[in-house]
Amino acid sequence: MSQLLEHEGKALLAAEGVTIPDGIVVTTTAGVAEAAARLGGRVAVKVQIPTGGRGKAGGIRVVEAGAAEAEAAQLLGASVLGFPVSELLIERALPAARELYVGIAVEPRSRMPVLLISAEGGVDVESAAETVARVPWHFSRGLRADHVWTAAAQAGLDPETTRRLVPVARALARIFKAQSAQLVEANPVLDCGDDGLVAADVRVVRDPALTPSTASDERHAQSRELGFDYVTIDPQGQVGLITTGAGASMMLIDLLSEAGLSAIDFCDIRTGTMRGDGTRLRFVLDDLTSHATLRVIAVNVFAGVTDLEEFVALLLEALATVGPQVPVVVRVEGRGVEGARQRLAAAGIEAVTSPEQLVERIAHHTKEGN
Repeated sequence: MSQLLEHEGKALLAAEGVTIPDGIVVTTTAGVAEAAARLGGRVAVKVQIPTGGRGKAGGIRVVEAGAAEAEAAQLLGASVLGFPVSELLIERALPAARELYVGIAVEPRSRMPVLLISAEGGVDVESAAETVARVPWHFSRGLRADHVWTAAAQAGLDPETTRRLVPVARALARIFKAQSAQLVEANPVLDCGDDGLVAADVRVVRDPALTPSTASDERHAQSRELGFDYVTIDPQGQVGLITTGAGASMMLIDLLSEAGLSAIDFCDIRTGTMRGDGTRLRFVLDDLTSHATLRVIAVNVFAGVTDLEEFVALLLEALATVGPQVPVVVRVEGRGVEGARQRLAAAGIEAVTSPEQLVERIAHHTKEGN
């Protein structure tokens, strides 16, 4: 896992319109004194290291502005939780009526995102797991306001607080998706009364299984040159996807996740612009067959303008060229579907008629492959 520094996560959250405290990143004690004087009043002196637990380890100190330089002198150049401290965030300390917790995490078993909300934020939230409400949501459909209202009700929050918490939670969800994260949390979220909610600390932990590698970046760039999108999302996944339409592709990935299966890739092959050329299909098949964990290839094409007979002909040519040694299951819907299904049947390729059937057959082949 890799974690962003606090000020990096806060910059992302501020860009989403969420309020954060005024703060300045510094690297010298002289810079601390200047920053603290500019902010005035009480300030938080916070080490910037890529891990949680800084508060309990003495890496966050709240003092009067005039005492900030002395505190910083103890921290700069020191080691906190095994990380050398070279940067500090000097931040205005805000009074709050209470502290809340809101986060987005990957549920380990299902690999689905879960919204987490608690009426009790702060450093001890992890030791009070029973107070944290958990509501799963679908990655492709996004976090909706009703997800937040459900979790907030479970956590015992009042309607006015919940209304103000909705944009904070949805901003975290957008960051979660954009950063290919395992965890994004705002803890604490300060309830500052008439001044609204303020995210006093932000943690963004990226998931290396979801963050594209350099090789994946290169493949994505190559796919874009060919006119479509192809991204490796789990190099250890069992299911290789050839799909069209970003929304439909993400929906299938979610269905697979719910079934306990992991897709190797996200693929929007864009059949409407292939124009009789099977290069894209060969490109995807070449990459999928390089994964030792591949157990089945699933094709899901719901086409509008594409002639599905032509697409299936190109698919069969690509399969013959690449020769994957795993089962292939195809779902096609749209113009020319009957002829396309006849071609698949003649070639001995299994065809289904719904996403649910597709996932069912994928699960069957995956189980057989183990």
